[in-house]
Amino acid sequence: MIITDLIYNLTLLISVSILSGYADLYFPRNALSGKITQGIVFGITAVTGIIFSYNLSEGILIDGVSIIPGVAALFFGFTSGLIATLTAIFYRTSLGGIGIYTFVLTTLTSFAVGLIFNRYAKYRAKELNAFHFYFMGLMIHSAMLFYLLLLPGNIVKESYESVAFTIITVFPIATVLICKILSDQLNRYKSANNMKAREELFRTTLYSIGEAVITTDAKGLIKSMNSVAEKLTGWNEKESVGKPVSKVFNIVNEYTGIKSRDPVELVLIEKKTVAFANHTLLINKNGDKIPIADSGAPIKNDAGDITGVVLVFRDQSQEREIENRIVETNHILQNILDTAPVSIFWKNRESVYIGCNKAFALQAGFNSPSEVYGKNDRHMKWHKEAGKIIEEDRNIISNDANSLGKIEKFILKDGSVKWQRINRVPLKNSLGEITGILGTMEDITDQKLLEEKLAIDEDRLRMLVEGTPDFFFYTQDTAGNLNYISPSVERITGHTIEEWLAKRDWFTTDNPINKLAKEITATHLKGLQTEEPIYIEIKSKNGELIFLEIYEHPIIRNGKVAGLQGVAHNITNEKNATEKLKTSEAELQAIFDALPDVVFTINNEGRYLKISSSNQELLYKPADNLLNKTLHEVLPEQTADYFLQIIHNVLDNQRGGQIEYELEINDEIKNFLATIEPLTDDTVLWVARDITLIKSYHKELIEAKESAEKADKLKSEFLAQMSHEIRSPINNILGHISLVKMFIEGNSYMDEDLNFSFDAIDNSSKRIVRTIDAILNMSDLSLGTYKPNKKKIDIRAIVESLYNEYKSAAERKNLRLAINNNADVCSIFSDDYSVYQIIANLIDNAIKYTKKGGVEITLNNQKDALEVKISDTGIGISEEYQKDLFTAFSQEEHGYTRKFEGTGLGMSLVKRYCELIGAGIEVESKKEIGTTFTLTFPQNIRLN
Repeated sequence: MIITDLIYNLTLLISVSILSGYADLYFPRNALSGKITQGIVFGITAVTGIIFSYNLSEGILIDGVSIIPGVAALFFGFTSGLIATLTAIFYRTSLGGIGIYTFVLTTLTSFAVGLIFNRYAKYRAKELNAFHFYFMGLMIHSAMLFYLLLLPGNIVKESYESVAFTIITVFPIATVLICKILSDQLNRYKSANNMKAREELFRTTLYSIGEAVITTDAKGLIKSMNSVAEKLTGWNEKESVGKPVSKVFNIVNEYTGIKSRDPVELVLIEKKTVAFANHTLLINKNGDKIPIADSGAPIKNDAGDITGVVLVFRDQSQEREIENRIVETNHILQNILDTAPVSIFWKNRESVYIGCNKAFALQAGFNSPSEVYGKNDRHMKWHKEAGKIIEEDRNIISNDANSLGKIEKFILKDGSVKWQRINRVPLKNSLGEITGILGTMEDITDQKLLEEKLAIDEDRLRMLVEGTPDFFFYTQDTAGNLNYISPSVERITGHTIEEWLAKRDWFTTDNPINKLAKEITATHLKGLQTEEPIYIEIKSKNGELIFLEIYEHPIIRNGKVAGLQGVAHNITNEKNATEKLKTSEAELQAIFDALPDVVFTINNEGRYLKISSSNQELLYKPADNLLNKTLHEVLPEQTADYFLQIIHNVLDNQRGGQIEYELEINDEIKNFLATIEPLTDDTVLWVARDITLIKSYHKELIEAKESAEKADKLKSEFLAQMSHEIRSPINNILGHISLVKMFIEGNSYMDEDLNFSFDAIDNSSKRIVRTIDAILNMSDLSLGTYKPNKKKIDIRAIVESLYNEYKSAAERKNLRLAINNNADVCSIFSDDYSVYQIIANLIDNAIKYTKKGGVEITLNNQKDALEVKISDTGIGISEEYQKDLFTAFSQEEHGYTRKFEGTGLGMSLVKRYCELIGAGIEVESKKEIGTTFTLTFPQNIRLN
């Protein structure tokens, strides 16, 4: 069939035209060599199309070559189009035949139309789309149909009937496919050039940084480090990659020597840029200690996830002035494939593949096109996406619509992901009927990965350029006009970016260093590069002076200086700090000489380096006899050995300490307390204080304390013995009094006076017994002889027992005694005697000191504790006395005129029993209103 032959012919032309993309790799299209190469490639493509053309009749060849010169002129310009045109005309003329004139005119027309569209796209500065391609193909092939009229009259009608419909329908669509392939190649070419330019800017900018930079992944493993970091850490990049950052970036506190927190861990926790602590020392591979200032920032991808950390630090050895450049830490960008083979396929209306090229077969997981024939997308590598693809095929067929440049994500059988750029158009026969789908598929996975990588690198560059504190970046032309300055300049100087771009003198002052800076910049503009920084002084917007350190480099393009680029660092604080340091050193020396202690510095050899001028009388020998001499030259050997060992320990651990020692000075033993701190790696500061008098006082205090404790113990033992001797006869008297009372009551001799007398004897005796019990309990607690017996007890039962015991006493005073049990769990694990004594003393006092109203006992459950509150409406406790409430033998009222009886031991016993069993006690009281004691018992066992 004519249409089938023509489609195969066009398919061959589409496949061969892909060679143009590979020619771009070796011969850039903008160069003359590239234009000639592209002209030859398209000329060969045209000759190939003529060779495999459809022979309508003798001397009349129908093929798709007519579009080739136009496409060459459209995408590669006049030279390439002319070469392709002449090659096609020359070869076709050599074949002869009556169709030569038609072919030549069609080819020249194609060339002219291609040039027109080329100029249109160039002058309109817009990218052509499928509509333009289709319109161009329609123009060329309409001209081709017109030129068929030049054939002999008897052949014209036959030609129109055979190929006219195919030429006017299929050939323009084929034009769209060919142009789309070349348009995508052109876009990739432009994208590659853009990425190369961005990479060059990225590299150049990072190399302008005079700081040390280390990058890690999200686990804190080093990915790269720049040369400044290598120099500071002592590790080279090759051996450090893959190691934990803490191993290479070993930092400690400058004063304590304690290892600092892992900076990567801190950044990952904060999830933002972090400036780390001041006074940090970097211990490099050789053990050298370098003072640094450091900061860290997270590296994020497009999704906002942290993929790593960038650490930036600088050497502060010379009073923490920055002298090194920040260099680029990592060159991650790699050469990525710009183009990939295009796969071509066609299907029937049922989405069954009826043909494809080898590239498509390989991409689909087969070895040859024959294996694809008769299969659908469910048999391909992307079978998971088959349903969606078949549905889209149906929409294209039913709507007679084109689907061009669509990017789709395929998940293959092995789980890998592939991105494809797919073009699909309806496949029609000579009658214009849709018979299936014709399309191309291009693997753009590498391009997608490249775009993601570029986005990450752009994000890193943006973080470095715009997020680094105290730095700003700039570029300027040869006339000194700024064409870029980073936003951080506003934070540093107060001047806006617009103000900077409109200013040429950088807001400089009349400081002489600015003149020298201009001279160095003039040298850079000549292409000469210096490694030393430039220093300038400028005025901020609020009038403050700012001192900048600048690392500047010329921008070289095509062998000429096109401008300058650099990084400026605000070192105003460092400069001011240096000046303050000089002043502080002078002040420190004055303080050093004025100290009342003996102060001197000693090196690791035990040699006296410096001695304070004060307190010469406390020196072992005069200062002149000590300076520059060793300990062994001055002190006894044993003492010198001991002091030297202490010095070595302090220097080895870089941690200070204290010692006490004695020295005989002027025939008198002196005691000293010395503090030894490391000054440098081999020098300590020794501050010794005369504590001879303090030691004497301390000894006397110890002797006095021991004497007081001994007397207190004798007192407690005496009280215990006396209480025992008194209690025994009292108990005997109470027993006999009870017998006498029973006898009198039994013989009916009892009257009101006798009953009052017996009650008085009973109350007085019980008072004596309570006093004795209190004294004995206090004695046991003081001597430590009472040992609690902890077990599970029920406080509710204890409270109810005490309620019954004190109910009559409350009734005699017309007081209300009540229990409020709000607790679900009343069991605790404790000593029942101690608990009983605590609650009994508090209830007894509450009744004793309450004249009217009542006493309430409330039980509540708190978290892991049982709370007992004892509240009264009594006389209350003054705020002044509450601080002495728990002191033994103390009462708020004193002397013989006091209103209430008692020994003053009750509350002291309550406090001691609480401490013994781990219970808490709190008091709230106001005079003449009442008192509330709150007891808290831990509930280690929670049982109903």
